Amino acid sequence: MPFEPPMTPIIASSQMTRTRADGVKVAIRVNIGTPTPIPPEANMTGWYATLQILGIQNDSEVFTCLGNDSAQALGGAICFPGVMLSAMPFAHEIDFSNIPNFGFPIWPVRPSSPAVGGSPAQAGDPVQE
Repeated sequence: MPFEPPMTPIIASSQMTRTRADGVKVAIRVNIGTPTPIPPEANMTGWYATLQILGIQNDSEVFTCLGNDSAQALGGAICFPGVMLSAMPFAHEIDFSNIPNFGFPIWPVRPSSPAVGGSPAQAGDPVQE
């Protein structure tokens, strides 16, 4: 059975407006919930943070971001809306669309480790022994 918790108490929110092509304005609200320990009955360990994006499609959907601790779970929940909203076909109609990721941070990606004493290998580089 999947772990699908309800929305936890809201600790942060962001309000935006989508102006559709026909001029109709639609409120979009991102709600981020309190990081919470994953309950033992979920058969996994760590923390989760919930979020909702209201005004885009399924307002009752609750997204869950997992982490080893509360900071990681919250970090995922704070980064998720920017990625999700940017992927929407009407992203350009949202009033924060001129700000990268709608002002939400991007989850850091660890770069590839360079080879010892040099730069990362590139496709087509000869193999060194």
